[in-house]
Amino acid sequence: DPQRAFDALTLKAGALAQSLYDALGADATAQLLATLRERHRGETFDLAELVAVGTELDSELGELFEDWLTTVDLPGLVADEGSAFRLVDGPDGAPRYQVTVEVKNDEPVPGVFRMTTRVGEGGEASREDSDPVRIGGQSTLRWSTVLSQPPTGIWVDPYLSLNREAF
Repeated sequence: DPQRAFDALTLKAGALAQSLYDALGADATAQLLATLRERHRGETFDLAELVAVGTELDSELGELFEDWLTTVDLPGLVADEGSAFRLVDGPDGAPRYQVTVEVKNDEPVPGVFRMTTRVGEGGEASREDSDPVRIGGQSTLRWSTVLSQPPTGIWVDPYLSLNREAF
């Protein structure tokens, strides 16, 4: 269905743009776009040229572009409850807590998500988003981080997936 494919790729383009910005930051994203404009001013470019420019900037970008732009299918993510435990205090005596979550993609296409952790409650609460994490099709990965306070919440936040929203 061409209209369905167009709609899916339109959604994916927005998610790709956000994941690029989150992974690279404003300066590197601007550099990517400037390089494309400089090399192809007034012309079109294809996926191979986009992949080449992306790979020059970051070796994983080419794979990300191919993941997002070569299929209309979406990943489907599931996660375990996760675990958190106290580690030995850091060298400066600060408390440390390790958080680990196993995330599985049950679909054959790769996807990108970020983990969001919250510490504290009420007005004292703060949240932290991980960098974007790529997960292959029909694969599982274990994500971990170390926090200075015990976590009060953790979410898997897909950029675009069958899940539709963070869980």
